[in-house]
Amino acid sequence: MKTRIHVDGVTSSCVAKPGCTYRLIVKAADNRQDPNSFIQLIRFEQKKKERRCEIGKINTFKGSSSGIEQLVDYQAKRYGESSYLLSIDPGPGEYGVLQSNPESKDEKALMVYCFTVE
Repeated sequence: MKTRIHVDGVTSSCVAKPGCTYRLIVKAADNRQDPNSFIQLIRFEQKKKERRCEIGKINTFKGSSSGIEQLVDYQAKRYGESSYLLSIDPGPGEYGVLQSNPESKDEKALMVYCFTVE
């Protein structure tokens, strides 16, 4: 069984140029958590009329995986009292910032912010 995120459209309307280091500010309840525990930067696979990313897989005989091959490294530091400043250097492609709320009662809630690097 696979768990995937599907986003309509082949590309994002938010477009960045390649060859630059980008900084993104991600708001959180506070910045006392390890940002890697609830913020992930992923690279989408483009298929027909959508973008998708496998975020987990369970195999009866081989165990499970978390889709780590589509994760993109980032550097994070605290920003203000309740945000993180992410620094990334992405190559061309479709990306998404996945943010879950570790303090939320509904831990399944997931926000996806998409962007394209040409």
